[in-house]
Amino acid sequence: MLRWYFSYAFVDRFASHLLDRVTTPARTKKQTITPSLRSAIGEAADFQRREKLNFFQRARLAQQLQNRLLARGFDTQTARNVAIALSQSTKVGRLQIGLEP
Repeated sequence: MLRWYFSYAFVDRFASHLLDRVTTPARTKKQTITPSLRSAIGEAADFQRREKLNFFQRARLAQQLQNRLLARGFDTQTARNVAIALSQSTKVGRLQIGLEP
């Protein structure tokens, strides 16, 4: 039971698979949320609800998404807002991340 509770492998696989389809923003608009990122955020929210992730797994998912968004060239503030929105709420169907679409 405790082994599953602290298991992160499936969360890491989901995060890497999720961001394969996300397109990076143009150099002049790094703070915008692309439509592909918006759909990826929705998929991550659905994954959290479907798999009933615990606190540690939600935090790991948020951290992985933040790191991978930064590696893809997204603005630090955008990546941080996405991570905070995913980690703070279990009901992230209507994400409010404070940036223009």
